Amino acid sequence: HAHRQATAPTLAETDTVSPRTRRALLQRYVAQHYTLMSLLAFGILFVGYLLVDILERLEWFARHNATPTDALRFYAARIPLLASRIMPMSLLLATALTVSVLSFHRELIGMRASGISATRKLSCILVIASLIAPLSFVLNEYIVPRTNALADRLKETEIKDRSETGVLQKVVWYRAGSHVSQATQ
Repeated sequence: HAHRQATAPTLAETDTVSPRTRRALLQRYVAQHYTLMSLLAFGILFVGYLLVDILERLEWFARHNATPTDALRFYAARIPLLASRIMPMSLLLATALTVSVLSFHRELIGMRASGISATRKLSCILVIASLIAPLSFVLNEYIVPRTNALADRLKETEIKDRSETGVLQKVVWYRAGSHVSQATQ
């Protein structure tokens, strides 16, 4: 006797996703890659920058007999400065990494073959970076100056054992030709 063979419905028959939703899926896919690469680039650059800064100051900490707590408090106040310096680099690196990974997996070619322009497929990168730019501005204009002042105060009062209420120092500037010298009393 003959068996009726059930055929699976084709993709076109079961596709209930609208073209607009597909575009949003593509944008979300690229945005997820970019966000992941941004976090990865920021983390790696931050750790590298922090380690270099610590290594440069180790001798200084040792010379002034700073405790580990003093060093930790000093670097807790310096974190916003370090973050503000690497934020633009991490966004640029994340853009390059995202495009490279998509290109390596031939996804950019697939998007182009589907008729999606390069501008449209990578526009979410620009949107994410433009959302981060105001945060960078706020960090540089409001947070970094305050935390740098705190780090300087910690450096002068706790690490170098100088008090803020101590004797006022007189600062003298002397200019000789193109050289400027500073002396304190």
